[in-house]
Amino acid sequence: MGSEEAVYSDALIVNDACNDIRELSVLLQSPVVKSDKKLRIFNEIFKDHLSDLSTRFYSLVIRKKREDLIREIAVTFIKVYKEHKNIHTVHVETASPISDDNRKKVLEYLNKKTTEEIELVEKVNEDLIGGIILRLKDVQIDASVKNSFVKLKREFSKDMYSLKY
Repeated sequence: MGSEEAVYSDALIVNDACNDIRELSVLLQSPVVKSDKKLRIFNEIFKDHLSDLSTRFYSLVIRKKREDLIREIAVTFIKVYKEHKNIHTVHVETASPISDDNRKKVLEYLNKKTTEEIELVEKVNEDLIGGIILRLKDVQIDASVKNSFVKLKREFSKDMYSLKY
């Protein structure tokens, strides 16, 4: 694995940890805790999970008292890496977990629409009742049962029987 991929993987790990471990985020934001203590804790948490390059970089960030920016640095690197590698995140929302067969069909459909590499982020939303919602950049394809009911409700709420001259 090249250094770009290793740093990308490390940025994902740091971002996930900052999102999932509230105490870590609070620690990094805290002006009360000294930087050297933050550095020891950070290194202890990530010692077996980050590459040497990422460990040295994050250590430098903490030593320069910019530890409150670590999550934002990771998020920005992830974004820039995906732009550089032409990877687009597609959000897929379904009423139940998507099967492997349907996931393959969704990927085939998306690969016909774009030449970029696709990364699927799946979310289960039982309110959809059935169907699927796809979001890629600024485009949303809503083929959910819930959306069909909303359209029907809107159509039936119109006064279809009054004469329009």
